[in-house]
Amino acid sequence: MAAHLFAVPKEVEDTERSVFSVTADAFSVKVTADGDAFFFVRLEKTGRGEVVVSDFVGGSQAEEDLILALDYALSELRAEELERLIFRDLVPCGMEDGRFGYKLERASELAKRASDRLAKRHGCTVRSFAVEPRAGKMDAHVGFAAA
Repeated sequence: MAAHLFAVPKEVEDTERSVFSVTADAFSVKVTADGDAFFFVRLEKTGRGEVVVSDFVGGSQAEEDLILALDYALSELRAEELERLIFRDLVPCGMEDGRFGYKLERASELAKRASDRLAKRHGCTVRSFAVEPRAGKMDAHVGFAAA
């Protein structure tokens, strides 16, 4: 496994810069933020032309930092083209506390915003976005097309 650190400038001037740590192997990439134990992005290659986002948690960092970390992880994973992303485990199905719809909507909207920004950065468009149940949790499936 290889690891390296890099600083990411935040858009808000009066905050400190985030420092990400990237750890990679042949099949996955993990990005963490120094000083934030709850910031975690992990991607896995499936071999079927898709990339699985198995962890996408921003901790106390800005949303833009979370999306930048996702983009860095994609670059590190060396995914040839941005074709399909699967955001795993957005929320558990059938949450009993009555907040299922709210949490699913928030998680889905974040995945959509991240997908739109990635598409712009990679010169393509979001072709499809669908949320589907899998093993008691909800996943978001994103398809991309050339612009």
